Amino acid sequence: MGCSCSGSSQNESTSIRTNRRERDRESRAEDRSQNNNSQQNRRSENRQQQQQQQNQQQPRQNANMPNYEPFLQSKNDPSFNMKQLKEMVGEGVKKMHAYVCNLEKDDLERKRHDFWTSRFEGSPETWDLLKLLCEGEFSNKELNELLFDSQLKPYAGCINVIYDSKGNLYEIPNYCIHDPLEWDIQKLKIPQPDEEKISIIVRLGISDLKVNTVNLCPVKELKLYIIKKFDFSNTDYKEGITDTARIRLFHYGKEMKDTDMLYMHSVESGKIVMMAIRPS
Repeated sequence: MGCSCSGSSQNESTSIRTNRRERDRESRAEDRSQNNNSQQNRRSENRQQQQQQQNQQQPRQNANMPNYEPFLQSKNDPSFNMKQLKEMVGEGVKKMHAYVCNLEKDDLERKRHDFWTSRFEGSPETWDLLKLLCEGEFSNKELNELLFDSQLKPYAGCINVIYDSKGNLYEIPNYCIHDPLEWDIQKLKIPQPDEEKISIIVRLGISDLKVNTVNLCPVKELKLYIIKKFDFSNTDYKEGITDTARIRLFHYGKEMKDTDMLYMHSVESGKIVMMAIRPS
């Protein structure tokens, strides 16, 4: 009986060890499977990242290929260029459609400045060179030589779209290459009326100045009158203003330029003209 009991205990012990080994094997197999899955997932993620990098680099690689068609703002953003005309201006790599400008000259210069100073993609040195080529007086031969020496190529034979040896694209709006052929400024289209006396108010903060003038009065003349007559004692400019360039006048939110006349901005009797002062 004792031997029988002892034999049963050994069998149970052997069975337990066997079960443990099986569980260990299963656990190790499961760990290996998880590790394999994890490695596969990492390899898959790495492949995806590599593919994304290749996709990002693809336009640059294709930019130097003959059939490459870049994404152009001029074709996808109507506001990139000003309204084009059928007439052509310029020659060689600067030959392109003329355009109509609806901005005044100083506003156009400000828009050009904003464009050139907001370029972040590509090479800053290339942007500086393109600005020089667009604004400077060069023959077509000189332009082509400068572009060639700088390893720059026009995409379609015009300087408005250029790419460099690395595939960087440089797209330039028409208003940065040529002056407008036509101007479309609404205030200049208003017929000049007969002279008429008007009484208006010029306001700065809480201070007002009543001005008796005429509708044909130039804005600069109004500024000179303000310098002489406006009481700046209740404003932040107690010392007064002596330079018309510091005075800005607005009517219905639009700034009135020195060469404008009051009628161009619909300034009539009883109207209020708002004044702002530029820092000295």
